[in-house]
Amino acid sequence: MVKKIVLGIDIGGTNTVFGLIEKSGNILFIEHIPTLGHEPADSLVNRLAEKVDSFLEDHPEGELAGIGVGAPNGNHYNGIVQDPPNLSWGYVDMVSLLREKFNCNVSLTNDANAAALGEKYFGIAKDMNDFITITLGTGLGSGIFSGGKILYGYDSLAGEIGHLSIDQNGRKCSCELKGCLEMYASAKGIKETVIELLQVNPGDDFLSSLDLDNVDGKMIDRAVDDGVESAISVYEFTAEKLA
Repeated sequence: MVKKIVLGIDIGGTNTVFGLIEKSGNILFIEHIPTLGHEPADSLVNRLAEKVDSFLEDHPEGELAGIGVGAPNGNHYNGIVQDPPNLSWGYVDMVSLLREKFNCNVSLTNDANAAALGEKYFGIAKDMNDFITITLGTGLGSGIFSGGKILYGYDSLAGEIGHLSIDQNGRKCSCELKGCLEMYASAKGIKETVIELLQVNPGDDFLSSLDLDNVDGKMIDRAVDDGVESAISVYEFTAEKLA
């Protein structure tokens, strides 16, 4: 008996996570690959397809019925990923790329909106009609539900609080604005905070031990748990900006 399944894809600035899922929400397969944002988007799609095709070949009872994609600056209306701030893609017709590769229906939205939809249908927000989901990763995003419906706005980019400026003279963002919240409360924001604290205290043992090209949040977590003051300062500064 053929089992209809869907492919869910979360494109992040660092990693892309994807899984094959039953209608009930049961996850059959989950995997992740590095996004490699300096490469063309079709290279990512090809690498992803290799993993998915391999699973489907081993499970011929599964039929891919559709694909849902969450991507930074994903436009729900036209299927285009619009110049995502942490990827060097420009404008990419992601829906067409995936439809051509997998020959099925594809729906695209902003990654934070996708997270909000997940919470509404399968998570903590099942019984909520009005809520905001904030996603923290390489960048910062938000998905907004109002009156039981997600807010897309005119251009499908409503609620992008990551690019609201909280300091007009603050850190320069990849979107060319200064002081975007994303530049303080995200993985890249934490990296900038570490750099600034090192400039003030270059002899700090913990901060000096971090690889500034790949700041490891788990290392900071462990240091906070161990009571390392400089690590606590990083998170206190981040939390203050997010609040």
